[in-house]
Amino acid sequence: MVVLDDGTHRPAVKSALEKLKVKDDWYTDVNRNKTEQHYLTYMDSFLPEAVPKVLYSHDTHHFFCMEILGDDLQNRKSRLQQVQYHKEHARETATIPGTVHARSFGSTSLKEQFDTLVNFRQLWIEPYLLQTARRHPHLTAYFEGGAHRIAQYTMITVPKI
Repeated sequence: MVVLDDGTHRPAVKSALEKLKVKDDWYTDVNRNKTEQHYLTYMDSFLPEAVPKVLYSHDTHHFFCMEILGDDLQNRKSRLQQVQYHKEHARETATIPGTVHARSFGSTSLKEQFDTLVNFRQLWIEPYLLQTARRHPHLTAYFEGGAHRIAQYTMITVPKI
């Protein structure tokens, strides 16, 4: 993500690379970028205060611009680690996902539209668990076992090393 600042506007630009900028050859589906912007637009339709607005998108070049919600925002995990918590934050933490689930539960079209299991496998399972297992054969059983445990709950397929 890159933040642009012309003194008046400060949008964030998110782009998706097919080959990640890492030492190994890791490739991912660039359509994850489109899925993210569609999700932000979907959320904006019923919880506009919970997500940044998509300002512009370019499907061919796999990027989109979105508003920045504010420089002073902190994520909830950071606040909890600093023992900074408030009832209204706890309420939001439960209300926002609850609203999303209540609105989308049982929708086959939304399930298909926002199916990101391939991305999850490409961005997390493959590089962190399976590649680590390949590099450290004496630990393969642990990392491969972890990948298979995750797979059984997410319905992703994990290749045997």
